Amino acid sequence: MQIQRLHAAGEWTLLAVACREGASGRGPTEVAAYSSFSLVRRGTFCVHRGSRATVADPLTLLEFRRGDEFRVSHPLGCGDDCIELACSDETMDEVRSGEGRAASPAMAWQLGNLARRARRGVIDDLELEECAAALRAPSRGRMAARLSGASLHKVERAKLAMLSDPGRRLSLDTLAREVGCSPFHLTRLFRRATGYALHRFLVLTRLALALDRILDGHRDLVALACDLGFASHSHLAAAFREAYGVAPSTARAAVTSARS
Repeated sequence: MQIQRLHAAGEWTLLAVACREGASGRGPTEVAAYSSFSLVRRGTFCVHRGSRATVADPLTLLEFRRGDEFRVSHPLGCGDDCIELACSDETMDEVRSGEGRAASPAMAWQLGNLARRARRGVIDDLELEECAAALRAPSRGRMAARLSGASLHKVERAKLAMLSDPGRRLSLDTLAREVGCSPFHLTRLFRRATGYALHRFLVLTRLALALDRILDGHRDLVALACDLGFASHSHLAAAFREAYGVAPSTARAAVTSARS
């Protein structure tokens, strides 16, 4: 695992964490060295705490408090890249919600952009602290605590099925068969556990991947739309604008301008 300190301001530190391990089995027990919120940007992994396994997805800030014990696996056989916001233990105790907090598209945009700008040394303290301050706002949270372990397992399996190939055309019947329950039961469980409808989760996951590639300078938006399962370039552009408030071309131009 590689941890890069990008910027620090007040009680917050912005970190980039990369794991290149691809083994699907659970790794050894780890102990969190610091308190942090972690958002996966590429790849995925599972965090195992006791009998509960939580899939890291681009829509959830996972919470780690200093001293927490956990194990990690990579069920899709790939590594991952994450952005972390480290904070004091007291702040974590104040704002933590349990397994994780919902990451809005706006927050995902801010964190991704901040990380890239921090690498170029063009970030200031206020930007980081303002982004982190959003964690103190009430979270839509998750309702996972109301579900049984077996039900949560079905939800996490559904997430992995979508994350394994976000561009794949999926029917509800196909997804339900892969998970092992009825379509009605899966839709109900998924919304209760995540706060999202299945299709909305899939679309926002695709958009998070699109955002990450655009911020990295990806220029062929037609190919990007095709790769991620959007019906057309215009479909991607409309969904992107709805989620992030700007068109993909505008986001790409902003990144290009910042690099010049």
